[in-house]
Amino acid sequence: MVSRAAVAVRVQLCAEQCDQLHRDVDGLDLYNEPMNSGMGDASIPLVLEVFDWGREVNPSQPLSMDEWSGKLYKIIGDQVDVVTFHNYEPPQGLQNEIDHLKKWDRPVICTEWLNRNTGSTVADCLSIFKAENVGAIYWGLVNGRTQTNLN
Repeated sequence: MVSRAAVAVRVQLCAEQCDQLHRDVDGLDLYNEPMNSGMGDASIPLVLEVFDWGREVNPSQPLSMDEWSGKLYKIIGDQVDVVTFHNYEPPQGLQNEIDHLKKWDRPVICTEWLNRNTGSTVADCLSIFKAENVGAIYWGLVNGRTQTNLN
């Protein structure tokens, strides 16, 4: 297991490098899905430390974190500059989550989306993102060797 001190050094180095390359880096997603590791609420202290480390280096890029459930909802909402989230639900579920997250009054970007098997389609998702002025990043429209395959 990596020590917290080692993680702090890595966060600082990453932020400094991103700052030097600021034209190419639009934001820093500090911790992807912290509760998905099986740690549950035990990840909360590390989440708070990660934001502290991110702020200490004073990056020019906005900070975000993809986890909007349970006790982390308010913690992350109070910390992020940009709201980023994942959603694989049909259109109404996507719309509901966007409505909920817009309450933070910050830019919103969906960084993982699309699960055709549940009724989540490209056309439906893109029309919602456009209507709600929500950014969308998609990391693979086809099933590839390293692509997450929800089928």
